[in-house]
Amino acid sequence: MKKIETAIRIFAIFISSLFKVSALILLPLIIYFIIYLSLNKPMDEFFKLPEWMFISIILYGVTLSDTISFIHKSEKNLVSLSLWEGIEEESQVMVYMGILGITISSVLLMFIIIGEYENLTMPSSFYFVEWFVFSFALVTSIVFEIMKKLVSRKKPEA
Repeated sequence: MKKIETAIRIFAIFISSLFKVSALILLPLIIYFIIYLSLNKPMDEFFKLPEWMFISIILYGVTLSDTISFIHKSEKNLVSLSLWEGIEEESQVMVYMGILGITISSVLLMFIIIGEYENLTMPSSFYFVEWFVFSFALVTSIVFEIMKKLVSRKKPEA
C-alpha cells in the first residue's frame, strides 16, 4: 500500500512540476507557434528562431535560482532533507549545470544573432545543438522541481 501511495505522490509531483514549467514556458510557445502558423511561414524556420536560446537561458536561470534558494534553506535548517543522503552534492551539481547552461545558451544565442545580422547560414548541426541545449534545460528544470519536492519537508516548529 505504501508503494502505491509513493507512486501516486511522485506522479502528482511530476504533474505539478510539469504545469509550473508549462505556465512559464510552454504556453507562450504554443501561442507563438499558432501565430507563426497563421503567418504561413515554413515550419523549419520556427525551429531555427533565436527565442529557443532565450527560453533556455530563462529555464537555466530559474533552476539556478531555485537551487541556490534550496541550498540556502537547507543550510539554515529550514527544510529537512529526510529522503536523500548526499542531496547537497546533487544541488551543487545543479548550480554548476545552471551556470554552464546559461553560458552555453548565451554563446549559441550570440552566434544566432550574428548569423542573422550578417546573413550567414548556420549548419543543421548547429540547430541540433540548439535543440539539445533547450531540451536539456526543459528536462533539468522538471527534474529539479521533482527532486526538490520529493526531498524537502518543512522542519516542524519546536
